[in-house]
This record gives sequence, C-alpha cells and structure tokens, in this order.
Amino acid sequence: MIHMRLLLIIILAWHFSSIDAIAQVKVGMVTRSFTDESRKNWQGTEPRPLRTAIWYPAVTTVTPEETIFGGPPEKEVFAPVTVAPGAEISRPSQKECQDTV
Repeated sequence: MIHMRLLLIIILAWHFSSIDAIAQVKVGMVTRSFTDESRKNWQGTEPRPLRTAIWYPAVTTVTPEETIFGGPPEKEVFAPVTVAPGAEISRPSQKECQDTV
C-alpha cells in the first residue's frame, strides 16, 4: 500500500512539473483518408474507408489553432485539445540534437 502511495506522489509531481513544458509545445494535426480494399464497409457494399488523424510537434510560431474534443466534460470522452491544423513540423535545433547524444 505504501508503494502505491509513493508511486502516486511521484506521478503527480512529474505531471505538475511538466505542465509548463507541455504548454509551450504546439501540436500540429492533419487528417488523411485511406481505403482498405481487403475489407468491406459496415453495410458490406464497398471497400472500407479509413479516416486517420496524425498528430505531430509543430513549430511554436503557429497562430491558427482550433480546439477539438471540446464539449461539456460530462459528455466528452477526451479532454479538449488545441491543435494547429496543417502546421509546419517542428525540427530540433542543432543544440537539441547535440544534447541528446
């Protein structure tokens, strides 16, 4: 039981210490449509459509943003997320690359 409490305290401390860093990261998002020719749609009449959302780190200078999953908390499965549709992908700087080595 004491181990579970300690683990919970560590997780909460990590979570709250990383909030500022997370707030500075922009999230880009694009959607793509694919077709699975090997499977049928729900009606069984055509190939199965697959709609995919791709999330990635975006440049921090992005201004057009939108909030997705933004409904009343008692009706939403996920917390609201702010994304930048079609934003440029963030590239690590030379210093960031050297720091990871």
